[in-house]
Amino acid sequence: MKRILTGLLFAAAVSAQTPPRNLIVITDRFTGETSVSLRQFHILNTRDQGSPVQIDLAAIYASGKIVILALSTAERLQFSGGADVFALADGERIKLGHFQSGQTVRTGGNYVKVEEIVAGDVGRPIFQKMATAKSLELRIGRWECRVDPADVQKLKEFSTALSAVAQAAR
Repeated sequence: MKRILTGLLFAAAVSAQTPPRNLIVITDRFTGETSVSLRQFHILNTRDQGSPVQIDLAAIYASGKIVILALSTAERLQFSGGADVFALADGERIKLGHFQSGQTVRTGGNYVKVEEIVAGDVGRPIFQKMATAKSLELRIGRWECRVDPADVQKLKEFSTALSAVAQAAR
């Protein structure tokens, strides 16, 4: 019953303008805990010393915490030792903190592909500021980017889904 209620509240909370396919809501049938994941989306495609670099953003809510993940694909390490992460939400400077890193190196034929993830907890009020911003910029390590308004909308949908999950838990 709780799972159905969560699904109904989630469906009612997500904007009809953007399909909910950006979000994944799962309730663990053993613990009853609901997690919400925002599928990754591109925030930066650029070049570093002639090599392509792609950075995606994603978010997960589980065990009462919001975790933001930045995923990098490049030919070299981009976040060795983690990354300091900052946001500018409507001009307000927000230090998100030092995100820890993990990496995977893949090789094949004549290429090397390094996939890295940096992740860190973000408080709900700070995430809410980011999700409701008209203008959002991020700096992840040395990489800076402006987040497209359509992608900020995805953050807002994620935040709205969290509210629905919190309501269902009561």
